[in-house]
Amino acid sequence: MKDVNDVLLINPYNDTTIVSQSELDLPTIFIVYGIGCGVCIKELNTIASKKAEWEQLYNVNFIVFCKKTKNRYYKQLAKMSEKKAYPFELFIDMNSDLAEYLSKLKNIDSKQFSSIGNFHLIIPQTIIKNKDNEIIFQKQGYQVGDEDKIEEVLKQMTKND
Repeated sequence: MKDVNDVLLINPYNDTTIVSQSELDLPTIFIVYGIGCGVCIKELNTIASKKAEWEQLYNVNFIVFCKKTKNRYYKQLAKMSEKKAYPFELFIDMNSDLAEYLSKLKNIDSKQFSSIGNFHLIIPQTIIKNKDNEIIFQKQGYQVGDEDKIEEVLKQMTKND
C-alpha cells in the first residue's frame, strides 16, 4: 500500500515499485535520462561502472528514471535495459511522483529542474541529495569526467556526515 510520502515508479515491464519515505531519506543519486538519448546512455554507462564502488564507499542509493512516457516506448526501454544490463533498474516516473518529491527539496535549482515537468526536458540530469534531504549537486548534460566531479561531491558529503 502506497503511503502519501512514498513514490510510485514503473519499470519497463510495467511492474510497479514503491519507493518508501525511509528509502528516500537515504543519500541518493538521481539520474534523469531519456529513451534513445545517446548522451544519456553514455552517462548511464559511466555511472554503471562506478555504482558498486560508490555504494560501498559512500553508502549512496541510486534512482534512475525518465519522465512519464508513451506506452510504445516500454518495449524500447525493456530492450535497452536487457542489452545494457545496468546494475540499477531503469524506472519511469509515470505519475510524476518523483519529480514532485525532488522539486520540494532544499537547494533544488528550479530553473534546471522545472523542465522535468515539461516535454522539452534537458537530459541527462544528475541530482545528488544528502541524508538531510538537501540537494548538494545538480547538473544537466554529460561530459567525460563528470564522474570525477560526482565522486568529489560524494567524498565531501561523507566527510560532512
